[in-house]
Amino acid sequence: MAHPFNYQNVHEGMEVTVDPERAPDSTANCLADVVHVFGMEGPTRVSLRAILDSSIRVKRELTFSVNMTDPILWGTKTNVVEDEALRFLRGLTYFRQNIKDRTERPIVFVAYDFGALVLKKAIAISGGQRGEWSGIFSSTARLIFYECFHRNERGDSLYHKIGVFVERRLPEPGMVSLWDKAIYKLSRAATLTTQLFLESKITLRSRVISLYANKTKAGSIDEVFDYGIATIGHPTEYTIEEGDDSSNPFPDLDAKIRFDIGIEERNPEPSLWGWEDALRSLAPRHHQLRAKSPEPRVSVLKAPEYKRWRSTRGVHMLYIHGKHRTAINAAAEQIHLRWQAQQRDNGIHRPCSFYYSFMWASPDNKPTLTNMLCGLLFQMISTRPYDMKDEAFSIAHDQLMLQRAWTEQDLIVHILDIRQLQLIGCNILLVLQDIDQCSKDSLATFLTALNKKASMTEGSLHIVVTAEDTSTLNGLIPDIHIDYYNPSTAFDKASSAFVAIMADICPAGAKTRPIKTWMRAATSSLGMKELEMMINIIKHRTKWLLKPSVIDEYMFSDLVESFLVNLPKMSIVDKELQSQDRHAIPDQKVRHWILGWIAMMDFRLTRRELGILVYYHDSKTTPIVSHMTEDAVEHASWQVHLWLGGIIDFSSGYASMRDDMRELLESSKMFKEAKRTTAPAIRSFIENYLVNKQIQEQFNRIYADYESKVATHSKGPVMSPWIPGDEILLFSAIRSFPRLLSDDVAFMEALAPRLAAENGPFTSWAKLYWAMDNPFSRRRSPTFTSAGRMLLELGILKDAPYSILESAVPHAFTADDRFALSIREGNEKRALTLFKTVLRNSGHDTNNKGMQVALWRATWLGMNDLVESMLENGVAPDPSISSGDTTVLREFVSPLDMACRLGRTDILKTLIRHGARTEYGSVGRTLAIAACEGHADCLSHLFSVNSRLLEEMKDKATPLNSASRWGQWKVVEVLLQYRFDPDMEMTQNGLKETKKWTPIVSAAEFGHLKTIRALLRDGADPNMPGYEGEGTALSFAAVRAGSAEVVRLLLRSGAEPDHKLISPPLLVQVVGSKDVSAGDKLKIVDAVADYMQPNTNVARAHGTSSIMVAAENRDVATVRRLLKRDAKADMADNQGSAGWLRLLWFWLK
Repeated sequence: MAHPFNYQNVHEGMEVTVDPERAPDSTANCLADVVHVFGMEGPTRVSLRAILDSSIRVKRELTFSVNMTDPILWGTKTNVVEDEALRFLRGLTYFRQNIKDRTERPIVFVAYDFGALVLKKAIAISGGQRGEWSGIFSSTARLIFYECFHRNERGDSLYHKIGVFVERRLPEPGMVSLWDKAIYKLSRAATLTTQLFLESKITLRSRVISLYANKTKAGSIDEVFDYGIATIGHPTEYTIEEGDDSSNPFPDLDAKIRFDIGIEERNPEPSLWGWEDALRSLAPRHHQLRAKSPEPRVSVLKAPEYKRWRSTRGVHMLYIHGKHRTAINAAAEQIHLRWQAQQRDNGIHRPCSFYYSFMWASPDNKPTLTNMLCGLLFQMISTRPYDMKDEAFSIAHDQLMLQRAWTEQDLIVHILDIRQLQLIGCNILLVLQDIDQCSKDSLATFLTALNKKASMTEGSLHIVVTAEDTSTLNGLIPDIHIDYYNPSTAFDKASSAFVAIMADICPAGAKTRPIKTWMRAATSSLGMKELEMMINIIKHRTKWLLKPSVIDEYMFSDLVESFLVNLPKMSIVDKELQSQDRHAIPDQKVRHWILGWIAMMDFRLTRRELGILVYYHDSKTTPIVSHMTEDAVEHASWQVHLWLGGIIDFSSGYASMRDDMRELLESSKMFKEAKRTTAPAIRSFIENYLVNKQIQEQFNRIYADYESKVATHSKGPVMSPWIPGDEILLFSAIRSFPRLLSDDVAFMEALAPRLAAENGPFTSWAKLYWAMDNPFSRRRSPTFTSAGRMLLELGILKDAPYSILESAVPHAFTADDRFALSIREGNEKRALTLFKTVLRNSGHDTNNKGMQVALWRATWLGMNDLVESMLENGVAPDPSISSGDTTVLREFVSPLDMACRLGRTDILKTLIRHGARTEYGSVGRTLAIAACEGHADCLSHLFSVNSRLLEEMKDKATPLNSASRWGQWKVVEVLLQYRFDPDMEMTQNGLKETKKWTPIVSAAEFGHLKTIRALLRDGADPNMPGYEGEGTALSFAAVRAGSAEVVRLLLRSGAEPDHKLISPPLLVQVVGSKDVSAGDKLKIVDAVADYMQPNTNVARAHGTSSIMVAAENRDVATVRRLLKRDAKADMADNQGSAGWLRLLWFWLK
């Protein structure tokens, strides 16, 4: 097939395509760069060009072909994927630096078959600290994968499908002797590059779209690319199955990649790269969902608990629990996938669901509440335009400049106070998996704050949580309705545990008599955890699930027999740990060394690091890094995987394990012995590793490169952290050193003098650790000259080790320093004690900058007692903070302003009691924000102490309308109490005067029952016109919100269902609405009919009645309900088409 365009400007294999039918200057006014990355089949597969043409009006297209003329030989080469990725990056960077317009415009990548391996690797490289590629990562807007290999479905299915794909496209077998090696390495590269791609966290900020084959009809995509192979499986991925229409195989793709007005706002300027990198470093990477099919076998979606939860308004939780953790998490995944599909059907293509599991840890991100909150905040920010003029950005700027802190409580404030309106009331789904694995105290703090928000608003937020039992949330969220669902209960009623297990491990139609015999014995002999561990091990060591055969069947049975025969002499885990697989690690000493590290690092080790540790086991005191090649590390990593893969999950690239399975491992004799005997050696190894000259040279080179990048790219108050890449280093040793010092007093006592030494042996480590640390809680440049001072400044040590190190570091901190540190950490108890110490210093100025900063921070975190103590001892309630001639704070005029906006009522009263000014600039704007965020107590107190605030408010419509729109019913009651007009019209800025709406319409559109009740009680007119004079509150409540309760309330209060502004007729709109569920339609029909007998036969202008619309939509229930309510089936529309004919057609269909 002839290619439709020509090539020019070839550089490093990158080519700019030129369409002969377009203007020669292809770079002029381009909205985006579209970059095609080809694999085996080359540029003949640019079949998406027509879709891209309709999606991006003006673009420049570039192509890159992977150099794999002989795919078998290519697949056997060392580092070939990385070499091609670097060549790709050099070519793309060259063109982006040599064009007429700016280089940071958005990029759309389109990858084909093995081109995906190179693209994923290139993204991983560009997301690291290599400054020359940073613009590519930050400019990536879309990634489209067409016929690409991403993950293994089960067993060796990826290996086999890659083999089939390559074989079909080779003219002749070629080098048969290299076939197995090449296909194996290609399959490993596919999964490894997927993990590197996810670890880069590109999926947190850029939309990924994966296209897969139609499962019932052959199309343009090869059948090997099914859902389980051709999709990555991360929570925000958009997956599209090829459609049946060959002329338009991907009807949903156009909307997902569309670029239109405002695209530049979603592509951050270079000045914001540091901000984004900092957030990205703290957010957890996406994990792959377990679902390998978009159509689950057993559906939670049919459960009444789900249906009730889905249709309920407000903040509502579905609590999925049960003893089968796999079943409960599968149900959560199912709800998440259905939610995304429904959003897509409604034309919403941005991520509207946040998915997080507290089960899966990573080396740099433990599954903590802080970790989850960072991920949620990053998703909230990255799915909106990057605009530093935005109030939320400005507030974050204030906090960073003034407070330099990023604690769990800070994140709760940012999410539930500053960005509350991005979370509650925006049709968001929050999925929190395995909440019983989260710290109870942290979970209680977050849920208590969320419950407070739920008590103030009628805005909707749907939450799904999973846990084994229902005790996790006892008493924490009384104002959030909870529906409980146990998928195990329904499942166990239909089948026994044995049947459930057999259904999981035995494919339909397989001859499984030997397996059944031994599995019956195992089911009766083992507990559920032991049984599940045994099955995981057997799955890992056999190919039974992939290609059931007689040989594999008996191998499976023999393994079950061998496990049972050894019980109870040896646990299942011990038997596997001592297995003698010839391909796995043979040396028992090395196995103890690896298990000891896993125990010491609390599973925070990557698969790659475990491979490095295999090399280090002979040099526990003097690390040797020479001769450690990438291939050698990969081989050692694979040996560890073969040995531990049935016990520890390495699918995400690092060691992770469920807590219940971890109990089995930690209770095994071999693990206990390894933990006991290797701990001293590992501590000694880490000490020597960090001061080793070769390692320190690497540290110094990395830090020098980091400093250079920061100086070049981080211009604002936020600087990027250093993000580890593919260096052959033990990052777990670098990260864990402070924890080891903090947990072992003797270890700290031994090392304190060397840590405290100026430019001592640990200084190189300290600089690198500092560069990796949270960039929001440290200064822009290091101020320490010893590792000890760095550790003290970061405040990451426990009290006893902290005291030991502080006594070793000369002149470490003054009382003022310690007070500032306690404030930054959010430790109010310690801050109160230290504040008294500071006051005792003779002549101390209570209004210096440090005290003013402390007051701001205490107000921010809600430290009521500290604020009271500070004000009582002379700290001014209205400080002004400035840095040179520039005012630091952009959004908060005073601590009182901050307290009002964050809902700190007690602090607000304390500030006013001590003389804080209540009259300040932009009072209307601040009060409007407090109103729509639901801080009724703050507003009421402000109005009660200063009546002039009401007089100074020029725009009273905005607070009342905002509160009504967001369902802040308590605020509405306060504003109405202070004589705000309930029918006050609001005009949108810049629009014609006809585009007005009233509070009752704003509330009706979202079905806020309590808010509407308050407005009606104060005399609001239910028949006021809606936007642009179309419709009334009744039509908005019925057609947009689908709320039968609000419809009934409005009808009782005088709303007219046949009002002249409601056109088409109300029931015609309700029956045809896509926003209203089938059940709600029936309720609304009944509500209207119960109030007054409406004319159900009123039709549109062209004569279509409500029953005709219901028939065309094939809505059986609504047709029957309308017939019951006297709708006529024999009416005809203006074209003479009789209603009964439509009904007949409907029933025949």
